Amino acid sequence: MGYDVTCHPEVDGTSRRPDFLAEKDGNAVYFEARSASPSDVEVGAAARVNTVYASLGKIDSPNFYLWIDVEKQGGGPLSARPLRSKLERWLRELDPDVYGDANSRRDFPGMPYEASGWRIQFHALPKPPERRGKEGVRPIGIYGGGGAFVVQDKEGIKNALSDKGSAYGRLAAPYVVAVASSSMTRDDHDVENALYGTEAMLIGPGLDGETRVEAFVREPDGYWFRGHWDHRHVSAVLVVKHLHPGSVGTKQHTIWEHPDPEHPVPALPMWRRSTSDARGAIHFTDSAQTPTEWFGLTDPWPIGEPFPDER
Repeated sequence: MGYDVTCHPEVDGTSRRPDFLAEKDGNAVYFEARSASPSDVEVGAAARVNTVYASLGKIDSPNFYLWIDVEKQGGGPLSARPLRSKLERWLRELDPDVYGDANSRRDFPGMPYEASGWRIQFHALPKPPERRGKEGVRPIGIYGGGGAFVVQDKEGIKNALSDKGSAYGRLAAPYVVAVASSSMTRDDHDVENALYGTEAMLIGPGLDGETRVEAFVREPDGYWFRGHWDHRHVSAVLVVKHLHPGSVGTKQHTIWEHPDPEHPVPALPMWRRSTSDARGAIHFTDSAQTPTEWFGLTDPWPIGEPFPDER
């Protein structure tokens, strides 16, 4: 967009430094980049499961791969040493040639395991004959199971803004927090909830005595809206979803502008723009050019065959 960019510029009044300072035609914009993080509970739960996987990756299983379904996770770590011993004894008793024609999970031998609030189902999949008994062949073949969870960006975005929004005090120029998300969601619902407050239904009685939805309202729990406009020093939030070198030419990211900022952000035309009017309605304006055009990429991008035939 024609800006000169300084990495980690100095800021008056603090020893901390933002990620970037962009300058053009006498205008300056500070940028801070951050990944949207899940909750501490989710991080801890994922870490405990990964610890189990890492421990099971050390078992001695010359003839079988393991298919692992974590059906229930306990509230604390699982002691993996007794589990490894039990699995190794069970696998030694199995004949891999008996299950050569199996083609679904129920056809393979299974072993349930429960301890400390955990419930895990194991299945043994025979290794191909040429891989049996070889060192360096991993024992885990398939990961599965795990608890269901709601796919949403709201908490991750709010966590990122709470961490970085006030990291440098009141800056004398527009301040943009860029939040990268790997969520599977494609719509803007979670971002709106994070910035403007959680959408809720206002329910009341109808003339016939039945309850009806009277209106959709927003709770005062947004990063920007808490019954009044808050965090006005964060001029805008750039939400970047699924940033990847292979899709950089097709992903259109959105910069959400604060409705009442201390320092309005200048026009940044590379991104789709989100603004709100006096009534609180949110409007979107697409970029005049595609990311492919901005970056001067080929169409399609990337070029070449993803998996060339090397035979």
